[in-house]
Amino acid sequence: IGKGLERIATGDLTTRLPPFDLAELSAIRDVFNQLAESLDIALAERNELTRKLIALQDEERRRLARELHDEFGQSLAAIRALAASARQTAAQDCPGLLGECDSIARTATGMMETLRGALFRLRPPDVDELGLVASLEGLVSGWNGRSRGQTRFEIRFDGAFESVPGTISATLYRIVQEALTNAAK
Repeated sequence: IGKGLERIATGDLTTRLPPFDLAELSAIRDVFNQLAESLDIALAERNELTRKLIALQDEERRRLARELHDEFGQSLAAIRALAASARQTAAQDCPGLLGECDSIARTATGMMETLRGALFRLRPPDVDELGLVASLEGLVSGWNGRSRGQTRFEIRFDGAFESVPGTISATLYRIVQEALTNAAK
């Protein structure tokens, strides 16, 4: 019984106690085995719920990224176009407004860059499409570009990553993404 409890404590949920000759020990064995089975099932259910939660989060990120791109991206492009048009008119009719037109265009451009960065963080290039190595290299490169030299990250790979399953690749990508975010903070 002691060895069975030790194995369960180390995470071996397949542990079951053998039959005993004494009725009292058999009753303990039955409860122990039922608890081990219940714990194993609960852990499997938790893992499945975690997988579903991650899938839902990824789908929500995709949807949000699509909406941000479609709504804000087009609006910011329109603002830049209007600023350029106003600049042309101002150049002929009211040169004093050129600075304001340029300021509007710069602000819209800055907002587009911020939006692009947010979209990348929400929905990075598909790891399945590009592969884990290329996606991680792009992630690090993007961080280095946005940090403007304040912080430099490097990533090195040792071994073959082509055979890593897609779900594990996506998880590794998110782990590296979170690590870079924490390091930058």
